[in-house]
Amino acid sequence: MWDVKMANSFSSIDHLRKFFDKDGVNFGELEDAVAAEIDALPEDAPKEQLEACYLLIALACLQRGALDLAWEYASAAHDINPDRSETCQILSVCGSRVGHFENAAYFLKLLNASVPSDEAWITEFVVPHLPDVAAEFVKIDEAPFEKKGEQLLQSGMLEDAERCFRIHLSFFPQALGALIGVVRCLIAANEVDAALNMLRAARVIHPDNMQIVDLMAALLHQSGDFRSANALFRSTLHDSADVGRHAFALNHMLEDPTVPAQEIKERQHRLAKLVRQGIKGAPLMPAMPTMSNETLTLAYFLDPLRSAAEQTVLADILRHHTAPACRVVGIGIGPLSAFHNEVYKSAVQSWVDVSGLSDRTLARVIGTETPDALIVTGDLRYPQALSLLCNRIAPCQGLISRLPDPLDLPYLDLFFPETVGSALSLPLLQAQDPAPSGVPDGADVLIGLAGDFRDFDPEILASLAVALTSLPKVTLLVQNRGYDLEAVRASLLNRFGTFGLAHRVDAVDVASGLELCQNSTLLVLPNGSPSSQWVVDALAAGIPCLTVSPSARHLQGPAATLRALGLQSCVAETISDLPAMVRDWVDAQDERAAFRQNSAGLLAGSDLFDLAGHASRIEGAVRAHLSTLS
Repeated sequence: MWDVKMANSFSSIDHLRKFFDKDGVNFGELEDAVAAEIDALPEDAPKEQLEACYLLIALACLQRGALDLAWEYASAAHDINPDRSETCQILSVCGSRVGHFENAAYFLKLLNASVPSDEAWITEFVVPHLPDVAAEFVKIDEAPFEKKGEQLLQSGMLEDAERCFRIHLSFFPQALGALIGVVRCLIAANEVDAALNMLRAARVIHPDNMQIVDLMAALLHQSGDFRSANALFRSTLHDSADVGRHAFALNHMLEDPTVPAQEIKERQHRLAKLVRQGIKGAPLMPAMPTMSNETLTLAYFLDPLRSAAEQTVLADILRHHTAPACRVVGIGIGPLSAFHNEVYKSAVQSWVDVSGLSDRTLARVIGTETPDALIVTGDLRYPQALSLLCNRIAPCQGLISRLPDPLDLPYLDLFFPETVGSALSLPLLQAQDPAPSGVPDGADVLIGLAGDFRDFDPEILASLAVALTSLPKVTLLVQNRGYDLEAVRASLLNRFGTFGLAHRVDAVDVASGLELCQNSTLLVLPNGSPSSQWVVDALAAGIPCLTVSPSARHLQGPAATLRALGLQSCVAETISDLPAMVRDWVDAQDERAAFRQNSAGLLAGSDLFDLAGHASRIEGAVRAHLSTLS
């Protein structure tokens, strides 16, 4: 620890020389040393000594770009000595660099009215490292850290982006864009609880902001608190005519096993009605084929909230639209260089960023690409997707969706369901190379539970508990998906303790669904709306994937996929059938070994992963529709 000897100010400056008497000052070391000194100061330390420490640490934080800390420490120093010009200089520079004109101007005025300090330690060490306050003032930009945070977020640099948003909030605590920016960073980092807490604080500041409400509801859904999420959606959508919000709510209710299929259908029709009411006048583009030289121009609206696996599959489908037969235009939120769009770089011939465009501008911009077909990939969670459909920007328009039925939307010509079983089905499943489970034959059985443990259906958990009462050497494994592992285990113990099985459940820290399968003997899908990708991951690991066939058709993905692969024995028709099916597979060691030998062949021989066929199916449907118009 460095020693500070004070009179009215530093009486000796020798202890500072080790930080400054070298090429390039290490302000990080200086900050650490002064922070340690502050912690060691007695409660009755002279205020002058504390002010000097605050000023030095503010300078160190300013030099390394931590403007929020620099502001905090300089403000503390200013409270002790409001006449210190160097402190006013630091505060004015902080205000300038974060775009806070009022703060920058106020402290610049105080600086001009003050007299520079003549203490030796300040003139020798502080003053040479202070920025030119006038030069900083004339460069004031509006919300520079919020803008920088947005750029970093688009580039996938989540920690740096969050830091920039939080610096902005230090000076503008009510800034909605920065509040939402922090939430987006936390969501991208899978810190759901922290994001929810941030949204609750934001709602106190902006109680009527519907973007905050919708994000809260979406995250509550993600965390498994369906009741609270749906209460938010229903209370705020009752009198709303906002098409985008209704589409957003519908998308999340699709993932909620507690929402009846009838309500899903009613919300679809409500959305379609709002869209029809919102169309003013005729669409901008004529509904006539525009194919030139037989080249088909396909414009795809690519939903950035798709899972990474689904985006990879979509990109591969787009690559199979080959020239000269096809030309592919990508439409997305953000530039093609944004981290959530990069997967499409080699899959499209041109890209249109539609974020921030009005409906009419949006339609005109896409219209310049003269698309023969518009294909929306997603569940219409973005207003831009609805706007493009309703402005009839192409003579043929289609939707690739998990929705149970094609919406009764105007100008929707083709519907490609993502579940198998239809002539136009497009299951977005990513093929996996064989990666056998590492659980040896004859070992105790480990049953992996797919998905987020907070989404597990209580009825299915109760059914599993029934099975496990007669299977003493079986353990349930849950994937820890970025949460604190001990907290996950505590939650599981609390939940399964209800069935007296707390000692039979564990959480494993694996990075993917495939890794969970590689650590399991069987896989069970314990929620009402799992992804069919789990079926693929289980087969790649050579283990059976067991599920219950839901009554709602829009939740049938995994069950339909298993049936399409000839694995009816892995699908329980009702929850009450699940315990017997689990017991049968646990006891059937020879059958599990045979399954492992055959599973790779099932995947290799399936047309579920025929992406060239998917692309051909889209092209054929589009050309068939266009032929009816010519």
